[in-house]
Amino acid sequence: MNSVKTTVHHHAYGLVGSGGVGKVYSGTLSTSGMDSRLDGRKRYTGVVAYATTWFTVTVDYSGGRFIIN
Repeated sequence: MNSVKTTVHHHAYGLVGSGGVGKVYSGTLSTSGMDSRLDGRKRYTGVVAYATTWFTVTVDYSGGRFIIN
């Protein structure tokens, strides 16, 4: 393996403005390297009704690339 990159994505939806519903937060944390550890925080405030969190790992190696979602 030549490189590994890990990214965590987070989107939160809830109340915005005066009674509307929309995205209140959208952000990512990422790290790269063979022996890396993803350790971090991002704070946000809002009235959250629904949130999604997922990750993507991209591995580049001599035979090509593969992505894990």
